[in-house]
Amino acid sequence: MLKSMIALTGACALFLIAPSEANAGEKRGRITSVHLGQQHAEKVFVKIEGAYTQPEPACSLGVSSWDFVLNVSSPTGKAIYTQLIAAQYSQTPLLVAGTGDCFLHGGYETLQHIIIDT
Repeated sequence: MLKSMIALTGACALFLIAPSEANAGEKRGRITSVHLGQQHAEKVFVKIEGAYTQPEPACSLGVSSWDFVLNVSSPTGKAIYTQLIAAQYSQTPLLVAGTGDCFLHGGYETLQHIIIDT
C-alpha cells in the first residue's frame, strides 16, 4: 500500500511540475549584467546575451531589461548567485533556465537553474 501511495504521489508531482517546465524560458550565453539592490531585497536580476533557445514565458514577453530573477534568500539561491558572479567575471558561457513563471517578481521569469557551459 505504501509503495503504491509513493508511486502515485510521485506521478502527481510530475504532473504538476511538467506544464510549467514545458513553458520555461532558456538562454545560452554569457552574463552581460547582474543587479542586486536594496530596493529588491533578496532578488538578483540577470541579463544573458543572445536570444532564447526555449520560448520565453508569456509573463515576461516584451520586457528587455532583465531575463531572469533569482531568489537569494535560500542556501541554493546563494549558491547559484555565487556561480553567476564567477561565470560573469570569467565570461564563461552558461545555460540559464527559468521556471516558466514570473511569481517572484512580475515581468521577469524566475530562474530555476544554471549549467556551466564549458
